[in-house]
Amino acid sequence: MTVMLNESLNVLQVKRMRETLYSALLLQDVSFFDTETVGDLTSRLGSDCQQVSRVIGNDLNFILRNVVQGAGALIYLLILSWPLGLCTLTICSALAAVMLIFGMYQKKAAKLTQEFTASANEVAQETLSLMRTVRIYGTEKRELEQYKSWLDKLADISLRQSAAYGFWNLSFNALYHSTQVIAVLVGGMSILAGHITAEQLTKFILYSEWLIYSTWWVGDNLSSLMQSIGASEKVFQMMDLSHSDQFLSKGLKLQRLVGHIEFVNVSFYYPSRAMISVLQNVSLSVHPGEVVAIVGLSGSGKSTLVNLLLRLYEPTNGQILIDGFPLRDLDVKWLRERIGYVGQVFPLHQHYKFCVYSKNFPTTEPLNRNQNFFAWTLVRTLSMDVHEM
Repeated sequence: MTVMLNESLNVLQVKRMRETLYSALLLQDVSFFDTETVGDLTSRLGSDCQQVSRVIGNDLNFILRNVVQGAGALIYLLILSWPLGLCTLTICSALAAVMLIFGMYQKKAAKLTQEFTASANEVAQETLSLMRTVRIYGTEKRELEQYKSWLDKLADISLRQSAAYGFWNLSFNALYHSTQVIAVLVGGMSILAGHITAEQLTKFILYSEWLIYSTWWVGDNLSSLMQSIGASEKVFQMMDLSHSDQFLSKGLKLQRLVGHIEFVNVSFYYPSRAMISVLQNVSLSVHPGEVVAIVGLSGSGKSTLVNLLLRLYEPTNGQILIDGFPLRDLDVKWLRERIGYVGQVFPLHQHYKFCVYSKNFPTTEPLNRNQNFFAWTLVRTLSMDVHEM
Protein backbone atom coordinates (compact mmCIF):
# COMPACT_ATOMS: atom_id res chain seq x y z
CA MET A 1 0.00 0.00 0.00
CA THR A 2 2.85 2.37 0.89
CA VAL A 3 4.66 1.60 -2.37
CA MET A 4 1.51 2.27 -4.38
CA LEU A 5 0.94 5.57 -2.57
CA ASN A 6 4.54 6.68 -3.15
CA GLU A 7 4.41 5.80 -6.84
CA SER A 8 1.11 7.69 -7.22
CA LEU A 9 2.63 10.75 -5.56
CA ASN A 10 5.63 10.47 -7.88
CA VAL A 11 3.52 10.46 -11.02
CA LEU A 12 1.29 13.34 -9.89
CA GLN A 13 4.22 15.45 -8.68
CA VAL A 14 6.24 15.04 -11.88
CA LYS A 15 3.14 15.75 -13.97
CA ARG A 16 2.36 18.95 -12.05
CA MET A 17 5.98 20.09 -12.18
CA ARG A 18 6.18 19.62 -15.94
CA GLU A 19 2.87 21.40 -16.49
CA THR A 20 3.89 24.31 -14.25
CA LEU A 21 7.33 24.61 -15.84
CA TYR A 22 5.97 24.38 -19.40
CA SER A 23 3.33 27.00 -18.61
CA ALA A 24 5.99 29.30 -17.14
CA LEU A 25 8.16 28.92 -20.25
CA LEU A 26 5.28 29.58 -22.64
CA LEU A 27 4.46 32.84 -20.85
CA GLN A 28 7.99 34.30 -20.98
CA ASP A 29 9.06 37.17 -23.20
CA VAL A 30 10.60 36.18 -26.52
CA SER A 31 13.86 37.73 -25.33
CA PHE A 32 14.08 34.92 -22.76
CA PHE A 33 14.46 32.38 -25.58
CA ASP A 34 17.26 34.42 -27.15
CA THR A 35 19.54 33.46 -24.25
CA GLU A 36 18.20 29.98 -23.34
CA THR A 37 18.89 27.05 -25.66
CA VAL A 38 16.21 24.57 -26.70
CA GLY A 39 18.30 21.62 -25.55
CA ASP A 40 18.64 23.12 -22.08
CA LEU A 41 14.90 23.78 -21.74
CA THR A 42 13.87 20.32 -22.95
CA SER A 43 16.38 18.79 -20.55
CA ARG A 44 14.75 20.70 -17.68
CA LEU A 45 11.32 19.46 -18.73
CA GLY A 46 12.52 15.89 -19.08
CA SER A 47 15.25 14.44 -16.90
CA ASP A 48 15.40 17.27 -14.33
CA CYS A 49 11.73 16.99 -13.39
CA GLN A 50 12.06 13.22 -13.24
CA GLN A 51 14.82 13.60 -10.65
CA VAL A 52 12.30 15.01 -8.18
CA SER A 53 10.34 11.73 -8.20
CA ARG A 54 13.30 10.09 -6.46
CA VAL A 55 12.96 12.58 -3.62
CA ILE A 56 9.33 11.70 -2.92
CA GLY A 57 9.38 8.02 -3.77
CA ASN A 58 12.58 6.90 -2.08
CA ASP A 59 14.79 9.47 -0.42
CA LEU A 60 12.40 11.18 1.99
CA ASN A 61 10.71 7.90 2.83
CA PHE A 62 13.97 6.12 3.75
CA ILE A 63 15.44 9.15 5.52
CA LEU A 64 12.45 9.58 7.85
CA ARG A 65 12.21 5.86 8.52
CA ASN A 66 15.89 5.47 9.41
CA VAL A 67 16.00 8.65 11.50
CA VAL A 68 13.21 7.24 13.68
CA GLN A 69 14.90 3.83 13.91
CA GLY A 70 18.30 5.35 14.67
CA ALA A 71 16.88 7.67 17.36
CA GLY A 72 15.17 4.71 19.03
CA ALA A 73 18.36 2.63 18.94
CA LEU A 74 20.42 5.50 20.39
CA ILE A 75 18.01 6.01 23.30
CA TYR A 76 18.11 2.29 24.11
CA LEU A 77 21.94 2.28 23.94
CA LEU A 78 22.16 5.18 26.39
CA ILE A 79 19.84 3.33 28.74
CA LEU A 80 21.96 0.16 28.54
CA SER A 81 25.28 1.94 29.08
CA TRP A 82 25.70 5.66 28.69
CA PRO A 83 29.54 5.56 28.27
CA LEU A 84 29.25 3.07 25.39
CA GLY A 85 26.29 4.99 24.03
CA LEU A 86 28.30 8.23 23.95
CA CYS A 87 31.17 6.46 22.17
CA THR A 88 28.77 5.18 19.52
CA LEU A 89 27.18 8.65 19.20
CA THR A 90 30.64 10.17 18.63
CA ILE A 91 31.34 7.73 15.82
CA CYS A 92 27.91 8.41 14.28
CA SER A 93 28.61 12.17 14.46
CA ALA A 94 31.86 11.65 12.53
CA LEU A 95 29.93 9.58 10.00
CA ALA A 96 27.32 12.36 9.73
CA ALA A 97 30.07 14.94 9.04
CA VAL A 98 31.45 12.83 6.18
CA MET A 99 27.89 12.33 4.99
CA LEU A 100 27.23 16.09 4.92
CA ILE A 101 30.39 16.81 2.91
CA PHE A 102 29.55 14.05 0.46
CA GLY A 103 25.97 15.30 0.12
CA MET A 104 27.08 18.83 -0.72
CA TYR A 105 29.48 17.49 -3.32
CA GLN A 106 26.70 15.37 -4.84
CA LYS A 107 24.49 18.45 -5.12
CA LYS A 108 27.18 20.42 -6.96
CA ALA A 109 28.07 17.46 -9.19
CA ALA A 110 24.43 16.84 -10.08
CA LYS A 111 23.97 20.47 -11.10
CA LEU A 112 27.03 20.30 -13.38
CA THR A 113 25.86 16.97 -14.79
CA GLN A 114 22.50 18.42 -15.80
CA GLU A 115 24.15 21.47 -17.38
CA PHE A 116 26.62 19.35 -19.37
CA THR A 117 23.83 16.98 -20.43
CA ALA A 118 21.73 19.90 -21.63
CA SER A 119 24.68 21.30 -23.62
CA ALA A 120 25.36 17.91 -25.22
CA ASN A 121 21.68 17.57 -26.13
CA GLU A 122 21.71 21.05 -27.65
CA VAL A 123 24.69 20.17 -29.87
CA ALA A 124 23.07 16.92 -31.01
CA GLN A 125 19.68 18.52 -31.61
CA GLU A 126 21.13 21.40 -33.60
CA THR A 127 23.38 19.15 -35.69
CA LEU A 128 20.70 16.61 -36.54
CA SER A 129 18.10 19.28 -37.37
CA LEU A 130 20.59 21.03 -39.70
CA MET A 131 22.06 17.87 -41.22
CA ARG A 132 21.86 19.20 -44.79
CA THR A 133 23.96 22.22 -43.84
CA VAL A 134 26.43 20.02 -41.95
CA ARG A 135 26.73 17.67 -44.92
CA ILE A 136 27.16 20.50 -47.45
CA TYR A 137 30.03 22.10 -45.54
CA GLY A 138 31.53 18.81 -44.40
CA THR A 139 31.64 19.70 -40.71
CA GLU A 140 30.71 16.25 -39.40
CA LYS A 141 34.07 15.80 -37.67
CA ARG A 142 33.91 19.20 -36.00
CA GLU A 143 30.39 18.57 -34.72
CA LEU A 144 31.46 15.17 -33.42
CA GLU A 145 34.41 16.70 -31.58
CA GLN A 146 32.14 19.31 -30.03
CA TYR A 147 29.72 16.61 -28.87
CA LYS A 148 32.59 14.48 -27.52
CA SER A 149 33.94 17.42 -25.52
CA TRP A 150 30.69 17.61 -23.54
CA LEU A 151 30.66 13.83 -23.11
CA ASP A 152 34.22 14.01 -21.75
CA LYS A 153 33.10 16.55 -19.16
CA LEU A 154 30.18 14.31 -18.22
CA ALA A 155 32.49 11.32 -17.87
CA ASP A 156 34.89 13.33 -15.71
CA ILE A 157 32.09 14.35 -13.34
CA SER A 158 30.82 10.75 -13.17
CA LEU A 159 34.29 9.42 -12.34
CA ARG A 160 34.67 11.98 -9.57
CA GLN A 161 31.28 11.01 -8.20
CA SER A 162 32.33 7.35 -8.20
CA ALA A 163 35.53 8.21 -6.34
CA ALA A 164 33.61 10.28 -3.79
CA TYR A 165 31.12 7.46 -3.30
CA GLY A 166 34.00 5.04 -2.76
CA PHE A 167 35.46 7.34 -0.10
CA TRP A 168 32.05 7.54 1.55
CA ASN A 169 31.75 3.73 1.72
CA LEU A 170 35.34 3.42 2.98
CA SER A 171 34.58 5.90 5.76
CA PHE A 172 31.48 3.95 6.71
CA ASN A 173 33.28 0.62 6.87
CA ALA A 174 36.11 2.08 8.94
CA LEU A 175 33.75 3.73 11.42
CA TYR A 176 31.48 0.69 11.53
CA HIS A 177 34.32 -1.64 12.49
CA SER A 178 35.62 0.99 14.92
CA THR A 179 32.28 0.79 16.70
CA GLN A 180 32.58 -2.96 17.04
CA VAL A 181 36.15 -2.73 18.36
CA ILE A 182 35.26 -0.01 20.89
CA ALA A 183 32.17 -1.93 21.99
CA VAL A 184 34.21 -5.09 22.64
CA LEU A 185 37.07 -3.30 24.43
CA VAL A 186 35.03 -0.89 26.54
CA GLY A 187 32.27 -3.46 27.02
CA GLY A 188 34.78 -6.11 28.16
CA MET A 189 36.25 -3.74 30.73
CA SER A 190 32.75 -2.83 31.92
CA ILE A 191 31.93 -6.53 32.35
CA LEU A 192 35.11 -7.08 34.37
CA ALA A 193 34.24 -4.06 36.51
CA GLY A 194 30.71 -5.39 37.02
CA HIS A 195 28.95 -2.41 35.41
CA ILE A 196 27.17 -4.44 32.73
CA THR A 197 26.50 -8.08 32.01
CA ALA A 198 27.49 -10.16 28.95
CA GLU A 199 23.84 -10.18 27.88
CA GLN A 200 23.73 -6.38 27.96
CA LEU A 201 26.93 -6.18 25.92
CA THR A 202 25.45 -8.48 23.28
CA LYS A 203 22.34 -6.29 23.11
CA PHE A 204 24.55 -3.21 22.88
CA ILE A 205 26.52 -4.60 19.92
CA LEU A 206 23.32 -5.50 18.07
CA TYR A 207 21.68 -2.10 18.65
CA SER A 208 24.89 -0.23 17.83
CA GLU A 209 24.96 -2.01 14.47
CA TRP A 210 21.35 -0.97 13.99
CA LEU A 211 22.27 2.65 14.78
CA ILE A 212 25.28 2.63 12.47
CA TYR A 213 23.33 1.16 9.57
CA SER A 214 20.49 3.62 10.14
CA THR A 215 23.05 6.43 9.98
CA TRP A 216 24.49 4.95 6.79
CA TRP A 217 21.07 4.73 5.15
CA VAL A 218 20.29 8.31 6.16
CA GLY A 219 23.59 9.45 4.66
CA ASP A 220 23.19 7.46 1.48
CA ASN A 221 19.67 8.74 0.86
CA LEU A 222 20.59 12.26 1.94
CA SER A 223 23.34 12.35 -0.68
CA SER A 224 20.80 11.15 -3.24
CA LEU A 225 18.41 13.85 -2.02
CA MET A 226 21.09 16.52 -2.41
CA GLN A 227 21.81 15.19 -5.89
CA SER A 228 18.13 15.52 -6.83
CA ILE A 229 17.98 19.03 -5.36
CA GLY A 230 21.07 20.06 -7.34
CA ALA A 231 19.61 18.64 -10.55
CA SER A 232 16.23 20.31 -10.07
CA GLU A 233 17.50 23.68 -8.77
CA LYS A 234 17.29 25.25 -12.22
CA VAL A 235 13.78 23.84 -12.64
CA PHE A 236 12.50 25.63 -9.55
CA GLN A 237 14.19 28.86 -10.64
CA MET A 238 12.40 28.71 -13.99
CA MET A 239 9.08 27.86 -12.36
CA ASP A 240 9.37 31.02 -10.25
CA LEU A 241 10.00 33.29 -13.26
CA SER A 242 7.52 36.12 -13.61
CA HIS A 243 5.21 35.97 -16.59
CA SER A 244 5.48 38.46 -19.41
CA ASP A 245 3.57 41.69 -18.88
CA GLN A 246 1.71 40.97 -22.11
CA PHE A 247 -0.12 38.10 -20.40
CA LEU A 248 -0.74 39.92 -17.13
CA SER A 249 -2.49 43.05 -18.39
CA LYS A 250 -5.54 43.44 -20.59
CA GLY A 251 -5.32 46.17 -23.20
CA LEU A 252 -7.74 47.99 -25.47
CA LYS A 253 -9.78 46.25 -28.15
CA LEU A 254 -10.68 48.70 -30.91
CA GLN A 255 -14.22 48.63 -32.21
CA ARG A 256 -12.92 48.88 -35.76
CA LEU A 257 -9.39 48.20 -36.94
CA VAL A 258 -8.56 50.40 -39.94
CA GLY A 259 -4.91 49.45 -40.25
CA HIS A 260 -2.96 52.72 -40.09
CA ILE A 261 0.52 51.90 -38.76
CA GLU A 262 3.06 54.46 -37.58
CA PHE A 263 6.60 54.04 -36.28
CA VAL A 264 7.58 57.24 -34.44
CA ASN A 265 11.32 57.67 -33.70
CA VAL A 266 11.68 54.00 -32.85
CA SER A 267 15.03 52.77 -31.52
CA PHE A 268 15.76 49.21 -30.48
CA TYR A 269 18.46 46.76 -29.47
CA TYR A 270 18.01 43.10 -28.60
CA PRO A 271 18.34 42.38 -24.85
CA SER A 272 20.84 39.60 -25.57
CA ARG A 273 23.00 42.02 -27.63
CA ALA A 274 22.66 45.28 -25.76
CA MET A 275 25.83 46.78 -27.27
CA ILE A 276 24.50 46.54 -30.84
CA SER A 277 21.83 49.05 -31.85
CA VAL A 278 19.55 47.57 -34.51
CA LEU A 279 17.22 50.53 -35.10
CA GLN A 280 17.89 54.21 -34.46
CA ASN A 281 15.13 56.83 -34.62
CA VAL A 282 13.17 55.08 -37.36
CA SER A 283 9.92 56.75 -38.45
CA LEU A 284 7.57 55.05 -40.87
CA SER A 285 3.92 55.40 -41.81
CA VAL A 286 1.84 52.71 -43.55
CA HIS A 287 -1.67 53.68 -44.63
CA PRO A 288 -4.62 51.26 -44.83
CA GLY A 289 -4.53 49.17 -48.01
CA GLU A 290 -0.98 50.23 -48.82
CA VAL A 291 1.59 47.58 -49.76
CA VAL A 292 5.05 48.37 -48.39
CA ALA A 293 8.32 46.59 -49.11
CA ILE A 294 11.20 47.21 -46.71
CA VAL A 295 14.54 46.67 -48.42
CA GLY A 296 17.95 46.61 -46.78
CA LEU A 297 21.11 44.70 -46.11
CA SER A 298 21.13 41.60 -43.96
CA GLY A 299 20.96 42.59 -40.30
CA SER A 300 19.72 46.11 -41.02
CA GLY A 301 16.51 45.62 -39.03
CA LYS A 302 13.86 44.59 -41.57
CA SER A 303 12.61 41.61 -39.57
CA THR A 304 13.01 43.59 -36.37
CA LEU A 305 10.37 46.08 -37.53
CA VAL A 306 7.92 43.22 -37.99
CA ASN A 307 8.85 41.73 -34.61
CA LEU A 308 8.18 45.07 -32.95
CA LEU A 309 4.84 45.37 -34.73
CA LEU A 310 3.89 41.93 -33.42
CA ARG A 311 5.04 43.02 -29.94
CA LEU A 312 7.51 40.20 -29.69
CA TYR A 313 9.79 42.91 -28.32
CA GLU A 314 9.22 46.40 -26.94
CA PRO A 315 10.99 49.43 -28.49
CA THR A 316 13.86 50.85 -26.48
CA ASN A 317 12.76 54.37 -27.40
CA GLY A 318 9.89 55.82 -29.42
CA GLN A 319 6.51 54.23 -29.97
CA ILE A 320 4.38 52.41 -32.50
CA LEU A 321 0.82 53.58 -33.22
CA ILE A 322 -2.08 51.56 -34.62
CA ASP A 323 -4.90 53.82 -35.80
CA GLY A 324 -3.49 56.50 -33.48
CA PHE A 325 -3.40 54.27 -30.39
CA PRO A 326 -0.06 53.26 -28.82
CA LEU A 327 0.68 49.62 -29.58
CA ARG A 328 1.55 48.85 -25.95
CA ASP A 329 -1.97 49.96 -24.89
CA LEU A 330 -3.74 47.44 -27.15
CA ASP A 331 -4.71 43.91 -26.17
CA VAL A 332 -1.86 41.87 -27.63
CA LYS A 333 -3.88 38.69 -28.17
CA TRP A 334 -6.65 40.59 -29.91
CA LEU A 335 -4.10 42.35 -32.13
CA ARG A 336 -2.24 39.20 -33.17
CA GLU A 337 -5.48 37.48 -34.14
CA ARG A 338 -5.87 40.20 -36.77
CA ILE A 339 -2.38 39.97 -38.27
CA GLY A 340 -1.38 37.49 -40.97
CA TYR A 341 2.27 36.52 -40.74
CA VAL A 342 4.62 34.29 -42.74
CA GLY A 343 8.20 34.43 -41.50
CA GLN A 344 11.49 33.79 -43.30
CA VAL A 345 11.60 30.31 -41.77
CA PHE A 346 8.20 28.96 -40.86
CA PRO A 347 8.28 25.29 -39.77
CA LEU A 348 4.88 23.74 -39.19
CA HIS A 349 3.90 22.13 -35.91
CA GLN A 350 3.65 18.38 -36.28
CA HIS A 351 0.38 18.18 -34.32
CA TYR A 352 -1.32 20.91 -36.39
CA LYS A 353 -2.12 19.74 -39.91
CA PHE A 354 -4.47 22.44 -41.14
CA CYS A 355 -3.63 25.49 -43.21
CA VAL A 356 -4.59 27.86 -40.41
CA TYR A 357 -2.68 27.50 -37.16
CA SER A 358 -3.92 30.23 -34.84
CA LYS A 359 -7.66 29.39 -34.75
CA ASN A 360 -9.78 26.27 -34.48
CA PHE A 361 -11.56 26.21 -37.83
CA PRO A 362 -13.97 23.46 -38.96
CA THR A 363 -12.54 20.75 -41.18
CA THR A 364 -14.07 22.26 -44.30
CA GLU A 365 -12.67 25.75 -43.74
CA PRO A 366 -9.11 25.09 -45.02
CA LEU A 367 -10.58 23.42 -48.11
CA ASN A 368 -12.76 26.45 -48.86
CA ARG A 369 -9.84 28.82 -48.39
CA ASN A 370 -7.64 26.76 -50.68
CA GLN A 371 -10.25 26.98 -53.40
CA ASN A 372 -10.94 30.68 -52.86
CA PHE A 373 -7.25 31.60 -53.09
CA PHE A 374 -6.57 29.35 -56.11
CA ALA A 375 -4.31 27.00 -54.14
CA TRP A 376 -6.43 23.93 -54.85
CA THR A 377 -4.77 23.34 -58.22
CA LEU A 378 -1.35 23.25 -56.57
CA VAL A 379 -2.59 20.82 -53.93
CA ARG A 380 -3.97 18.45 -56.57
CA THR A 381 -0.77 18.75 -58.65
CA LEU A 382 1.37 17.71 -55.68
CA SER A 383 -1.01 14.79 -54.95
CA MET A 384 -1.50 16.13 -51.43
CA ASP A 385 -4.52 15.97 -49.21
CA VAL A 386 -5.73 19.21 -47.67
CA HIS A 387 -5.23 17.72 -44.20
CA GLU A 388 -1.50 17.34 -44.96
CA MET A 389 -0.95 21.04 -45.50
